[in-house]
Amino acid sequence: MHPFFALGEALRARGHEVAVYTGAEYERSVREQGFAFFPFHRALEEVVAQRVYSPDSIGANWHRPWKVPRLLKEFMVDSMPAQIGDLNRVYAVWRPDVVASDPALLAPYMVQYERTGVPVALLSYVLGCQIPGPDIPPVGLGLPLPKTRWQAMSNRLTGKVMDLFLSDFRTSVDRIRVRYGLKPLGRSIVEAARRLPLYLVTSCPELDYPRTDLPETVHYVGACFWYPRQHTPPPWLETLPSDPPCVYVNEGTIHVAAPFLLRAAREGLAKAPIQVVLTTGTHRSMADLGLAPLPDNFLADQWIDHDLLLPKMSAMVCTGGPGTVLSALRNGVPMVVVATEWDHPENAQRMAEAGVALRLERRHCTAQGLRAAVERVLGDPSFRHNAERISRALARQGGPGRAAELLERLPAAAQQRSFTHHHGTGSAGASAPAS
Repeated sequence: MHPFFALGEALRARGHEVAVYTGAEYERSVREQGFAFFPFHRALEEVVAQRVYSPDSIGANWHRPWKVPRLLKEFMVDSMPAQIGDLNRVYAVWRPDVVASDPALLAPYMVQYERTGVPVALLSYVLGCQIPGPDIPPVGLGLPLPKTRWQAMSNRLTGKVMDLFLSDFRTSVDRIRVRYGLKPLGRSIVEAARRLPLYLVTSCPELDYPRTDLPETVHYVGACFWYPRQHTPPPWLETLPSDPPCVYVNEGTIHVAAPFLLRAAREGLAKAPIQVVLTTGTHRSMADLGLAPLPDNFLADQWIDHDLLLPKMSAMVCTGGPGTVLSALRNGVPMVVVATEWDHPENAQRMAEAGVALRLERRHCTAQGLRAAVERVLGDPSFRHNAERISRALARQGGPGRAAELLERLPAAAQQRSFTHHHGTGSAGASAPAS
């Protein structure tokens, strides 16, 4: 939600009206920002609760690849009719001129774009552009860039296996499209993003794989940050010492499995010559996780504003969530990343390729393995140097202001380049942008 709030504030500052379509748990936050609020259908709320936040969530099953396609289909595809019903009501009442969509919500760009002609932009919070290409590994597994012919062949074979695993996913999307009077896609979901009028990546080219095949509709806009207002930081934050070095450890905002990373840090970094700051996430407490009492060199809270915390950190240990790692990179903080789920492997590999992080495989995330990784990142100045380089590259992209500027161009661009000319159906066009 945070990148969308940042974009919404930038749009409003430029004189536009903003509405947000999301889960009921965010209603208060949306209204506090002064945005119009439209809630998810109850069926969609239920699938989010089951597939994102429950012990049987997609993330908790990520290490069971044979289960993930079915769970993803339930979350992303089977919920599309509920999304379409919701969006039909939103479009009728609020009449958006432009829609900026979360890539995980398929209905806006898989169905509504063609049915209504309202331009849809993807706001992708993953570090790299997810449109497949000949120069990169298949998207989703966090594979390294191929350096040999054998690795390139292996990547192609892996891609074909992934296509087989996801065939039911694509077929189900096509069935829904046909139900709403549209033609089958005839390609993968991520490949279909090429046909959208705007694809915003909240990162920078220096943090992505080298790409020569992307359409001109793809724009890197840098990180889009937003933090809750009126948050009181813990009193000890102001007195954190600069020596010994401070290391921040967290597992992100939707980690619902066992806290393996926090446990490894508690055991491995205890009595190390560093100050450790640990956060559990607002959905958990130290008591819930069984981590108390903490070692003497640990400080803990549920959540701390990264703008206040990270300038004091020498390194960070995390699972690779995009908001967390972009916050660290904005402050030039290098990382140890133990990728777990969702987009985390893709993020972790891109950071490893950029030299800003050491990627530690989950099976190696023992107390000893984690301590050795932290000591390496702290002891090798190249990690800090590269993180500072990426910090400057992110700043050059323009952030939410640049994203808002690009969205403003969509209605006029849609009128000049008719949807019929490119895609064979419908037309796009509107006046003032909205989210």
